[in-house]
Amino acid sequence: MDNTGKEKIEAIFLDMPGMKEAKWNMKAFSKMSSLRLLKIVSVQLSEGPEDLSNKLRFLEWHPYPSKSLPAGFTSR
Repeated sequence: MDNTGKEKIEAIFLDMPGMKEAKWNMKAFSKMSSLRLLKIVSVQLSEGPEDLSNKLRFLEWHPYPSKSLPAGFTSR
């Protein structure tokens, strides 16, 4: 996996109606240390992220693919 630039990503907005399931490497979120805004809607992912940035200030994710947020995530 190419990790170039992931630490600089501050926002992701993803809306893909009509797409039944998407493949996403959930380990990529652990490299996004500057992620502040995350909105994922109308996308079915098979699993939740292993880690999320503690800088995250906005989170909207429907449907969220896991029963809980990552254990190390602390919102402020």
